[in-house]
Amino acid sequence: MLKIYAIVDTGLVRQKNDDRILLDDRVCATGEHNYTIRGHRYLAAVADGVGGEKYGDEAARIALEYLSGIGGQELNESLLYDRIIKANEEVMAKQAMDESHAKMATTLAGVYIEGDDLITFNLGDSRVYRIRGGLMRRLTHDHSEVQEQLDYGYIDENEALGHPKRNIITRFIGHPQCCLPDIVKHEGKFLSGDLLLLCSDGLTDQVEEEEIEDIMDIEEVSLQVRARQLIHLTHERGGFDNTSIILIHKTEGMDEYGR
Repeated sequence: MLKIYAIVDTGLVRQKNDDRILLDDRVCATGEHNYTIRGHRYLAAVADGVGGEKYGDEAARIALEYLSGIGGQELNESLLYDRIIKANEEVMAKQAMDESHAKMATTLAGVYIEGDDLITFNLGDSRVYRIRGGLMRRLTHDHSEVQEQLDYGYIDENEALGHPKRNIITRFIGHPQCCLPDIVKHEGKFLSGDLLLLCSDGLTDQVEEEEIEDIMDIEEVSLQVRARQLIHLTHERGGFDNTSIILIHKTEGMDEYGR
């Protein structure tokens, strides 16, 4: 059984919401979503339209609509890759329509669940985490200038948090050359009691991973309360960006056939 809670928050500064989330076959632009499913397959994703650029919200919607509805069938890395590339082609076609669409683009981060197995996929700096036994592990790798500097050891994590180039991404949907998604299969890595967190950078740019980990470890409170606490923290720190959060908790009560 999977317990799911998701929220899309515009924040306190921006008038426009460029984030979109995918909950299996539904693309959502706003609101809170709280439900439970019995089944062993589920698809979820976050898309963050490039902030400050026109039609970022449209790019995010296009990316997720190409994935919408395919979660009910058996997915593999090849099919996910094909859908992401097709989404990029449509965004590129929109860019070519007129100058106002020229910079429309979006990040993408998501997960496909099938029993105990996961497939993660991402472009840009939206993320997927797994929380197990109070410890949080990032399952995706950012495509950004700051991440590259971290990888090469030029800066440390503390320097990365306030880095002036932290929002410059190097791969995204809407890029003519650099739309190469990371798609990784994690066999047997999603067990009963595990919690997945998908989020846009509206969360991770304003709240440190240790703080997120502490909130996710509070087992006696609901997913809704935990997510709202994270949103509250982003507001306390200015609420400068749109923030999307999806929490997926695997609980007892589901066999390998989803019954």
